[in-house]
Amino acid sequence: MITPEPSRRRRCQLTQGEIDFLRRNDEALRRIMNMVEMPDRMAENLVRFIRLNEGKLGRQRREAEFEKLTDDEVASIEAIVCEAFDGFESYPYP
Repeated sequence: MITPEPSRRRRCQLTQGEIDFLRRNDEALRRIMNMVEMPDRMAENLVRFIRLNEGKLGRQRREAEFEKLTDDEVASIEAIVCEAFDGFESYPYP
């Protein structure tokens, strides 16, 4: 078996901003999943949509994909996402 030279090996190194994003994202997902039961992918989309829409879940997304959530649940989830990403400057989406 031939092993690539050390200089040619790919290294996966995350930047501090990426690490910060992942930590904040995980915190938001954990808090959301503790509050309401939903598939992981749906929760991930929910966080993404709220972040992309400046802290609010858009009406069309709300009616089409998250219709089972109550108004109080949506308000709480929006607050969770805003708190988790408060002060976060970068905008990476892996």
